Amino acid sequence: MKCISSFAIGIGLATVLGLMLDGCSSGNGSTSTTRDSSAAGSGGTVGRSGGTTGGTGGIAAGTGGATGGAGQTAGGTGGTTAGTGGGTGGTTAGTGGTTAGTGGTTAGAAGTTGAAGRTAGSSGSAAGASGGATGGSTGAAGGAGSSSFRFIVWADTKTGTADFTTESNQAKALKPPPNFTIYSGDLVESGFAAGPMATWKTAINGGTNNGMFDISFVVRGNHDSTDPTGFAAFFNYDAVAATVGATNLTQQTKNLTYSYDYGNSHFVAIDVPDDATLITAAQIAWADSDLAAAEARGLTHAFLNWHGPIYPVAEHCCPSVPAVIDMLNKHSIVTATFHGHEHTNAHVRINSTRYPNCTHEFDEFIEGAAGAGPQTCQTGRADDCFGAKNGFAVMDVSGKTLTATIYYVGSTTPLKTFTITKP
Repeated sequence: MKCISSFAIGIGLATVLGLMLDGCSSGNGSTSTTRDSSAAGSGGTVGRSGGTTGGTGGIAAGTGGATGGAGQTAGGTGGTTAGTGGGTGGTTAGTGGTTAGTGGTTAGAAGTTGAAGRTAGSSGSAAGASGGATGGSTGAAGGAGSSSFRFIVWADTKTGTADFTTESNQAKALKPPPNFTIYSGDLVESGFAAGPMATWKTAINGGTNNGMFDISFVVRGNHDSTDPTGFAAFFNYDAVAATVGATNLTQQTKNLTYSYDYGNSHFVAIDVPDDATLITAAQIAWADSDLAAAEARGLTHAFLNWHGPIYPVAEHCCPSVPAVIDMLNKHSIVTATFHGHEHTNAHVRINSTRYPNCTHEFDEFIEGAAGAGPQTCQTGRADDCFGAKNGFAVMDVSGKTLTATIYYVGSTTPLKTFTITKP
């Protein structure tokens, strides 16, 4: 592995489109990664989708970016939409298309270098902006069909609900706010029970019912492992998916192991309430099939989460799961995995240095300090470790790029930003 030095970043959210992270980096700053090939040409600024919405028959016209933007669809029931192309690199963004039912379908083709037209919206809602040329920047997060959106990754609160309450309000105040959150287990300290779960729910809602519970997808940890039936009944991912606009919700085990699409990405949540070695052959086979189906739908990214890390870095070091790596090797759609279990904030580039059988590299983020930390990493196990305080990660998807920004609790200054761009 080659090490690339980091550069300092400023206060606030950083969105960095960059080069390949071939290996390891540490310290404050930003790291850029491009997988397998060099980044494509520069993109244009983004046109915001918009237009008038009007329930049934609503009309919305999305505009493309200055450099090859794609047409957008956001029509209501029976509504007609049309996207216009960008300037250079985007000769046309399509001819629009008539919608049927809820959510418009688009007949818009991409421009010369623009992204493909997107479908988004239900009953006249406006879709988000799409980027310009490959590598272009994007605007504010849009609907479920947008290629630009934001989500939060956190795990492991247990009794640390005071910090988690602060983190919830901190995440809610982001501009733009997150479209949804992913929580990777260990909500409570001593098993599922009504009282502790109610306390956790109050904390994830920021103590003031800020709505974060209603947009969160959760998996169990080892401290939540008692009463799986009760745990599953506490959540309703059909309702969460409807609230945030996720599609293709598929459940192997109701409210425990499931997957869904959001924008140009696929998310897989697997019920592994302890070390990753407890993942079953049936779960691996289900994930294999599920990822293949997502690839067939033409999605860009896949993100997986369960409790125990694929590559542990701290107190749960060092079980290995080569069978999981063998399965992930088959799916180039996989961009990153998210875990808790270890009470730290850490990043690891999973490659053949970490697992000799790894042929498809991806990034692992351990965000297990949503109240239960902090904890340091073992020497040499992580590429980046931020174990001094509790915190969480903000994930921004923009076309082929994932930008991950790490925060400590109560601070609006990012610790580090990672930018990972797929070829």
